[in-house]
Amino acid sequence: MLADFTRLIRQHYYAAVSYADDLVGSILAEVDFGSTVVALIGDHGWSLGEHGEFAKFSNFESATRVPLVIFDPRNRRRQVL
Repeated sequence: MLADFTRLIRQHYYAAVSYADDLVGSILAEVDFGSTVVALIGDHGWSLGEHGEFAKFSNFESATRVPLVIFDPRNRRRQVL
């Protein structure tokens, strides 16, 4: 069934994302934030059934947006864009 497949694919994808998130957290736990610039960039991930797609590539706008996080201890404004 498609519903069972969708649930299984999402479950595995979220487990992989959680694992990667834990690894990033382990690295950041060792960083001296007083003197280190940190830049994290990701990708848009996989479509998990949105618009009927299970793929990496898409023509929808959600496939063109990616996160970018930069921490620079010299920046006193702590601006979020």
